[in-house]
Amino acid sequence: MKGFILRYKNEEIKIAAKDDLAMIHVYELRGETCLSIAYGSRIWYDNLLDIGDNFEVELAEIEDPQPTNVVKKSKLEMFLEFENDLKKRGLL
Repeated sequence: MKGFILRYKNEEIKIAAKDDLAMIHVYELRGETCLSIAYGSRIWYDNLLDIGDNFEVELAEIEDPQPTNVVKKSKLEMFLEFENDLKKRGLL
């Protein structure tokens, strides 16, 4: 299958785009920069980025598309956790 390998902070995440859409999102939410990988309606990886962070994306044939870090939460659940974390840190 065609897909990509994302390497970030000593992690390697393999995503195959078989019969669906796989995306990498880098976005800012209330002053925090985030990296998210989505496949269809699932979020497979979600993490905060820091200034100076590097990540590498390689287009590849993927044999095992299962990521090592599956997030089994809805976007709303992740947003609420993120919001609470920012409130605890005094950023909101």
